[in-house]
Formats: sequence, structure tokens, C-alpha cells
Amino acid sequence: WHGGDEFEAFENNVGRFMSEYGMQSFPCLATIDSFTNKEDRKLDSDVINAHQKASLGTGNLMKYIENHYRVNENFESVVVLSQVMQAQAIKSAVESHRRNMPYCMGTLYWQFNDCWPVISWSSIDYSGQWKALHYQAKKFFNPVLVSILHHNEFIEFHVVNDQHKEFQSILNITLYKLDGSVVFDKSLEIQIDSFSSNIFYKIEYDKLVDSNNPSQLYLQAKLIINGFVVNKNDLVFVKPKELALQLPRFHHSINKIDKKYCITITANSFLCQLHFQSRNVPGLFSNNYFDMLPNEKVVVEFTPFDKDINNQPDFNINTLYELMN
Repeated sequence: WHGGDEFEAFENNVGRFMSEYGMQSFPCLATIDSFTNKEDRKLDSDVINAHQKASLGTGNLMKYIENHYRVNENFESVVVLSQVMQAQAIKSAVESHRRNMPYCMGTLYWQFNDCWPVISWSSIDYSGQWKALHYQAKKFFNPVLVSILHHNEFIEFHVVNDQHKEFQSILNITLYKLDGSVVFDKSLEIQIDSFSSNIFYKIEYDKLVDSNNPSQLYLQAKLIINGFVVNKNDLVFVKPKELALQLPRFHHSINKIDKKYCITITANSFLCQLHFQSRNVPGLFSNNYFDMLPNEKVVVEFTPFDKDINNQPDFNINTLYELMN
């Protein structure tokens, strides 16, 4: 990112072992609350600048955010967008490295955590809160990965297996409109060899998209082993700021079970980058920053760091639509 290249540059810069690369983001909002007053929470405040030590500064970070997302005047939205963008950047890098196995046999993004509350390349901030990147890392570092690549005029579906065992699997490929209707659907029975990276399906972009508007499409691939989805991935054909996102519609309920909170989300529309925050009670979500199709239902668990705390978490639930509008 120091050279100003786009994410696609990762495809052309694959080494034998990628030991350090990164993208910055802001720490989580609860962590920012801990070192700022309300009047400090703006991009150019002295306090925020004091917590940015990158040589290129926040200006370069903002360039990448604005290139992929619509930025409004809300500081909190920019903070969260920075994490969504960081996760997208590192996902692009890691998947390009893993697809190139065995030429590339290792990939370690910079960095894991922070030694103080700071704008940085970390995926876990100083307070122990997971950024969007760390939630995504659970998925793109899955031992068995399905990865979708838009390469030249083709869409390729790669499967990477880091384990020393082989699998019989179903590769399910579905192209949706954002209203949930299906444009294309295909299932393949595949043999995943041990310790391998292979292309299992390839289709021309024009044939797949056909006469549909790319800004209204969402491509999803699933790997199903013994009836269970072991990994899934997605692709959109335009930058997120160009997606034809509509006002999100969903229902949610919250139930406390023992010392965990279960949040049930039922989507009534396409939800892009659905995410949860708890600024008053720190903790971890079992899943965060993910997409949902209309009529899909997901249950997410929240575990407070302090399981004996009596405060009720004040959950904030948003999507990419709210961040950009």
C-alpha cells in the first residue's frame, strides 16, 4: 500500500513465502472512546493524529477507503469503513498467495495486535477487540478454501487444501441478483487432493453475467463436505461503492443463554457487510462483517470478555448501506 497500488497488484507480486505485508485501519470505536473526548473524534484532530505513526499518514488510508467506498461526513462510519477496507485488502492478498501454492508456501500479514491504542495494520486492537480483518481471517485461513478469481475475461473457482488428507466435496456455485433471485446455479462433485490448489471450474464473465447489470449481482461459492458447508466465499463485479444496495430490512432478537448473548438475524433484503458492535461491554462475536441473502437466517453469539459483568450489552447492528449513506 505504500506504493499506492490497487488490491489487484497482489496477483502480480507473489513470493515463495510472504512474511510481511499489510493495510492500515482505525481501532474499534470502543477503543477510540478510551483515549478521546467527543470533540477529538474527527479525522484531523490532534489526538487522532498523535495515534497515527505511519509515514504516509491517514491521508493514504483515506485514499484507499474512498477508492472502494462512498464516504459520508460521519467519523464513526469512516472508522468502520477503514476496517472493512482493510479486511478486503488482506483477503485479496492471502487468497492470491494460497491459490499460488506450492510456489508460495506461506503468508503472514502484518500485524496481529497492538502495543497501544493506535491506527495501525493490526487485526486485533489494543483493547483485544477484533477488527473486521480478524473475523475475515477465520475464513480465508480455513484449511480448506474456495476462492473466486475474476481473471481477464474469466471467472475461476479455485479450491485450496492445506491438509494432508483428501476429500470428496460438492462445489456449489450460485449467481444471485441482490433481490435474492437466482441467475445461475451449478453444482459439481469434485475430488480435493491432499495439499493442493486447483481450478475446478472456469466460465467466461460475459456468459455468466449475460445481460444483467453487474452492480445488481452477487456471486457465491460453497464447499459442502458430508452435508456441511466447510467454506464459502463470494464476489461482486463492481467496487462496493457501485453496488445497487437498497435500504436494508431485517429482524433481530437477542436472548441471553448462560453468560453469552445469542443474536438471531433474519434478512428480508440483501445485507452487505452486516456487523455488530458493543461499545459499552467489550467482547467477541462468533461471526461479524458478513453478507446475508434475502430470507436467510443467522445466529451470532456474543461472549463478553468479563463473563461476570452485570451490564447489558448495547448492540449496534448496521450494514455497508448505513456506512456509506
